[in-house]
Amino acid sequence: MKREINKRNSIYFRLLKLLALAAAAAAVSFFLFWHAGRAVILFCSQGGAYSQKANERYIENLRQYVSEGKITSTDTEKLTAWVKQHKPVSLQIYKDDILVYDSAYPFYDRLSEENIHADYYDWATYYVIQFADGEGVAAIHGFHIYQLYNAFLIGEIVLSFLVFVLVVMLGIRSTMRYIRTLSEEIEILEGGNLDYPITVEGNDELSVLAQGLNDMRISFRSQVEKEARLVSSHKKMVTALSHDLRTPMTSLLIYAEILGNRKYKDEPQFWECVEKIAEKTRKLKHLTDHLFEYSLLSEDSETELEPPAYFRDIFYDLFSEMCGCLEQHGFQVNTTFTEGEDRTSVNPDYVMRICDNITSNIVKYADPAVPVEISTVIDDTEVGFLFRNRKRKLEKKEDSSQIGVQNIISMMGKMKGRCEVIEDEEWYEIQILFPVSR
Repeated sequence: MKREINKRNSIYFRLLKLLALAAAAAAVSFFLFWHAGRAVILFCSQGGAYSQKANERYIENLRQYVSEGKITSTDTEKLTAWVKQHKPVSLQIYKDDILVYDSAYPFYDRLSEENIHADYYDWATYYVIQFADGEGVAAIHGFHIYQLYNAFLIGEIVLSFLVFVLVVMLGIRSTMRYIRTLSEEIEILEGGNLDYPITVEGNDELSVLAQGLNDMRISFRSQVEKEARLVSSHKKMVTALSHDLRTPMTSLLIYAEILGNRKYKDEPQFWECVEKIAEKTRKLKHLTDHLFEYSLLSEDSETELEPPAYFRDIFYDLFSEMCGCLEQHGFQVNTTFTEGEDRTSVNPDYVMRICDNITSNIVKYADPAVPVEISTVIDDTEVGFLFRNRKRKLEKKEDSSQIGVQNIISMMGKMKGRCEVIEDEEWYEIQILFPVSR
């Protein structure tokens, strides 16, 4: 049975809702992180302590750079290289109160010739540095708060993205767990355990897939069981038939040897042996015909059924002939036919062969002293016939392979009907039922 998927339960719709929720959670997280970052930045920028410490670290690094490289205050190229390594930093160097280097003009080598006097500001901090050409004063300005702001902004974006990923992962965790469960169960099925059920959860595309897999498992298991029963049935049939064929073939060899060695006493015994050979030959033909018919019916070919017709129109003439045939063989037939308007679909050839098989079995095994009962069976879903007779006491066992009954069961199955056999030591009943066509 196909499961209906509600659009709200669809994986696409649920994923869309999950992404929207994750985006909202990431946006809220970014807003909170942004306000927390601003508070930290404001705290660090109060009093200028943070910038002062950062400038001191840069100055110590510059002093070490100048000392190790024996750099002069006018070595524009090397000073510019240091500034580039420590962006964003602005550096001015004064010597004898004259501006000799400004990182804003790194390629102007004759800045000292301009005699730009130093303008010392109260808000700026100046540091003494020992250059190779003497002592100088350095003023350094770093955009430390801007750097801190950028660092916090990158951190806020990364944390918000992690929140987005975390929400998505938590949202799809149950779906991924279900997929892993299905994968493990499929591996179990691949191992040959068709009795292990597939877990069906929810009402989305995955549950439809799981239901389809479970239905396929049930269907395949049913097919395997059917094939196993068929193989077992064939094996039993071959075993029974080999036994049934051995008896007449042994008799044929015995009578053939009698005739071949001329061991008969007189002409009547000769013709008696000939008659026995003919009888056993007919028996062999009967058994092989049944076997051939059974092998054809055991194939998985589709059976074409005629369009639905009224039950009485299909079987009235056929069962009239059947009753006449039984009466010709000395049987009395009691019929109970119920009129109805039910319709069914059949294969006429199969129906005729079923009637022939039933008639043949009645003639061979029924007691002619007791009437054969034939009655209709009609209910809401099925229509058919019931045949009932008393068994005849046989001097010897015949047709023990039951091929005729197997043929009837097989033909009824191909017409989507069924055959039921009920018997005891005295009575035998066989019922053939066809589905009612609506």
